[in-house]
Amino acid sequence: MKKLLLGLALSALAFSTYGALVKDTYETTILHTTSVTGFGSSSLPDIGHLNGRSFVWTVTYDNEATSAPIYTLGPNGIDELGRGDDVVVSIIDMNHWDDLSFVSSALFDLSEYYDLLESFYLVNGLTPRPRAFPVESFFAGFENGEFTTVRNVDWNHLNVAGVGDGSVWGGADFEEGSIDLWGSNQLLSSAEIPISGTFSLFAVAVLGLMVRRRKDHGVRYLESGQAN
Repeated sequence: MKKLLLGLALSALAFSTYGALVKDTYETTILHTTSVTGFGSSSLPDIGHLNGRSFVWTVTYDNEATSAPIYTLGPNGIDELGRGDDVVVSIIDMNHWDDLSFVSSALFDLSEYYDLLESFYLVNGLTPRPRAFPVESFFAGFENGEFTTVRNVDWNHLNVAGVGDGSVWGGADFEEGSIDLWGSNQLLSSAEIPISGTFSLFAVAVLGLMVRRRKDHGVRYLESGQAN
């Protein structure tokens, strides 16, 4: 129930009060995994562990928005998409790429992706290492119908450029080294979610309660509940 309430609250706060949100559901299949840096010959992980594995994920965005923040997380530790006490370091706007139709902050449910990465580092005895980069969490649509969406936070990232083979680039950082993974992506469904002003007020109240009660969950972030 807490995850559901948090997801509803963040969804309402992250987007325009009266806008129409879009929730897309995708399935990604990992085709190839490589070790990037840091691993010695004696600690090279079984990078084939992820090859051929699939995961379903969702992203929710506003297809009429015109900007999205890149930010660092504030002391409260909750990813508020550049709001609250997060510190905005730059803005992605309509001039960031040519022929943009919209660019929006995005809420992701990447729980199945995280489960695969967790299985990988447990099997190989690895320790996740937080990234030093600002958070990116956006969805950008182009006039020709193509899109790019990025979730880059904590110790992992997922970059998706449309659908088809080679459209997915992900990865994770560990104390022992880093990995990259490449995959294919297909759209399973897409649906509009209308948001009302009343719902946004409800979200503010829920977030206040959740911030007071939140416990530290280590390296696992809250996306698993944001889009439910």
